[in-house]
Amino acid sequence: MAWQIQSPLLWKSLPFQSEDAYLGWLRDHMMWHRELAVQIQKQFKVTVPLYELDDLKENLRNHAIMHDSIAKAINVTNVADLQSFDLNDAVSWVAFHDLHADDHQRFRAALGV
Repeated sequence: MAWQIQSPLLWKSLPFQSEDAYLGWLRDHMMWHRELAVQIQKQFKVTVPLYELDDLKENLRNHAIMHDSIAKAINVTNVADLQSFDLNDAVSWVAFHDLHADDHQRFRAALGV
């Protein structure tokens, strides 16, 4: 089952400026977004956008659009602005991953998986 992928809460400890950890997280994160899209399609008969996130450090906009679309599709309150972070700054990196992990966990709970 696809929901056996790692808990998004582990993302809160993603180390800053570790390229290997970041690339692994990008893979796992994209798996999460793909599975969220599948579950939303199954449960709500709604398609949410999927964007490649290879340039996430420089372009948070598409990622924010995906989160906004998921929240709308499953009828949960939208989280704070996910595109105003600077992922090249250590403090902003930690704040983003903390908020972002909680958002994915919230989606997981709302979908009942």
